[in-house]
Amino acid sequence: MDDALSRIVADVFDIDSSELSDEVDFPSLDGWDSLNHMEFITRVEETFEVELTGDEIADMRSIALTRKILAAKTTP
Repeated sequence: MDDALSRIVADVFDIDSSELSDEVDFPSLDGWDSLNHMEFITRVEETFEVELTGDEIADMRSIALTRKILAAKTTP
């Protein structure tokens, strides 16, 4: 999950993956805007085959928070 998630973040927000850490706050990235955030959500849903709620989408502000939400959705 981590590698795919990092690739999505790097690609959507146009950032080098070496600059990423779990604590990076997406809205603080130069490439962040609401359109890119929705592209990120779409890619996450498609890649991990999940459907996210509005609250989950709003909470996805970092890799760590996204990973936590995905873990809860993909753990049986």
